[in-house]
Amino acid sequence: MTRSAALNGKSHPARVAVVAAGIISPLGCGLAETLESLRAARDCITPVTRFPVDRCRCKTAGQVPDERLIVRGNGRRGQRLHRASHMMITALEEALAQDRQFEPELTVVGTTSGGMSYGEDYYRALHRHDDLRRSPTWIANYPPQKAVIDAQEAFGISAPCEVIANACASGTNAIGHGFECVRSGRYQRILTGGYDALSELVFVGFDSLQASTPEKCRPFDRHRTGMVLGEGAAILALENFEAARARGAAILAEIIGYGISTDNFHLTQPNPSGSGARQAMERALESARLAADAVDYINAHGTATPFNDAAEGK
Repeated sequence: MTRSAALNGKSHPARVAVVAAGIISPLGCGLAETLESLRAARDCITPVTRFPVDRCRCKTAGQVPDERLIVRGNGRRGQRLHRASHMMITALEEALAQDRQFEPELTVVGTTSGGMSYGEDYYRALHRHDDLRRSPTWIANYPPQKAVIDAQEAFGISAPCEVIANACASGTNAIGHGFECVRSGRYQRILTGGYDALSELVFVGFDSLQASTPEKCRPFDRHRTGMVLGEGAAILALENFEAARARGAAILAEIIGYGISTDNFHLTQPNPSGSGARQAMERALESARLAADAVDYINAHGTATPFNDAAEGK
């Protein structure tokens, strides 16, 4: 409930507004460029050159060009940061530029791999008995919370941060958790979103599972052959709707419901019945107090793998 509602003895949940957003992705830097690329159906998949892929089936990914990233900090500190930190800084800068009054009480961000490539560098140096002079940089910038902390420090934000790591659902789970925190009345303003930087361990892992395709990703196609990985960062600024409206904030959207489930069927495969996804959607509809026929757009997971698409299509 909102704080004002709590004082009045009311129990209705607070409305949750999105008052700012920022993004960096293979489709573009910023909301406008990303939207333009989506409308133009631009192909953002490029050959992977960051690490060797000659022994992989898949040799492409959606990649963010390094020159598009904002490098904060002068001298050595800016150079030491992982590119995941630079992606988070770039996305957060756009969001905060839209609403300079926004001061978060909490940050909730989802990620799968954090600064994984620095972990790879450290492991290889140990294995090969190489020079470890860079190991403090690798170790300090490897944890998943580091990119979030770096982005907050770049803009003078000192809010506590939570990291949610739940594979492909990490970012969505983070936004959902942030939504619930504001809706419950525990918080008025939350930064939330997700990030991931392409890493060899994750790329090769999906390839070894034969989940990645050497071709184009074709979700729900009869002849689909798998997914293509990508990278990027996106941030949303969530605020109690009444508070945002009272201060004259621009309201980009409203989040009205969220649902989550775990089918526990298999480590890498969904339940063939599609029960996990169905339960999450039913809970989201219940949370939003909507009927299914009121929804006019569904953003599918769409991995183009045989098991996922078959289950999701049900």
